[in-house]
Amino acid sequence: YPDDNPSDRLWLPVLDGKGFTNLTNSASNINISLYDDPPAAIFAHAVTPNETDLSLIEMPTPTGSAAASFYFTLYFSEVGRNLTRSFHIVLDKKIISPEPIVPPYGRAVEFNCTNCFMSPNSTLQLVRTNGSALPPLINGFELYKISPQLSSGTYATD
Repeated sequence: YPDDNPSDRLWLPVLDGKGFTNLTNSASNINISLYDDPPAAIFAHAVTPNETDLSLIEMPTPTGSAAASFYFTLYFSEVGRNLTRSFHIVLDKKIISPEPIVPPYGRAVEFNCTNCFMSPNSTLQLVRTNGSALPPLINGFELYKISPQLSSGTYATD
């Protein structure tokens, strides 16, 4: 992926269409100082539900037949200067974000879940808080399956 050097991660629009509206970020410059170092290109756009009265976005979850541990990161940046929204991140009907997510304008924030147990039936949602004027949005997300250790490492005397 040319916009993601040196990580070369592949970024695909998985929520495009299917009940969502694509938004364009009006910020000319977005401050991105995040641990997982996402490419700036993902913050140029966001998606939100088509209907303003919808309170959630359901995220794709892993497929397969067995439950496993996953690492995921969600990325957020508000698309308009005077817009305010807040929402919780909910995994399997439990709020996992310690505070509501309030995407800042002109900056980016991320939410990490470093060892989340998910099954093929898991649900990952962004749920609007009661006081939010707008539904949730998301700019990008990463999802990695945590694999068992493949080896014991290098030889101890090396």
